[in-house]
Amino acid sequence: VIFCSVSCCVLLFFFFFKQKTAYEIYQCDWSSDVCSSDLSIKYIMGELLDNIDDHSEFKSASLMAQFFPKKKKIDIAIFDDAPPTPAVFEKNNITFENDSDSIRKAVYDGVTTKKEDSRGYGLRTCRKLSTEGLDGELHIISRKGMLLLKSGEKPQLYDIEDTPLDGTFLYFRLKQPDKKLDIYKYVE
Repeated sequence: VIFCSVSCCVLLFFFFFKQKTAYEIYQCDWSSDVCSSDLSIKYIMGELLDNIDDHSEFKSASLMAQFFPKKKKIDIAIFDDAPPTPAVFEKNNITFENDSDSIRKAVYDGVTTKKEDSRGYGLRTCRKLSTEGLDGELHIISRKGMLLLKSGEKPQLYDIEDTPLDGTFLYFRLKQPDKKLDIYKYVE
């Protein structure tokens, strides 16, 4: 299990990843059986942490990951207590139909509150890399919206009626990368 806590712009990493060192996992050491391929896991983890730091007004956040060697699966989950995506879109006058639509716009359309032209590609790339490249799934919950993506299936959008989430939660279930995965096919 990897546990990463982000608080007051300080990142603390605690790695317990099936006898792999923090260096092997984060640097994707080529001899590691978890990251024997390329930069796919490093890209996803780095993008998630970067999004929290660049796009949110968080007080605390957590990143957790676990490798299941027999199943050849990797789970990554991240939560931050920043204003959720729909609230940030409302604050920036970005229109959307409902909370799940705001998540869809961020993940599929690259809608972002940042004004630079080169912004808005990170979540789209994580989506494509996780569902197409790593034959995985991605679940996102923000306020009352939920987006579920599974490899080879249509996106599922839901809006929760009770108890909104005060923040954003992302969960990835990925197959262990093989040595031939080229992330640049998925990077925009």
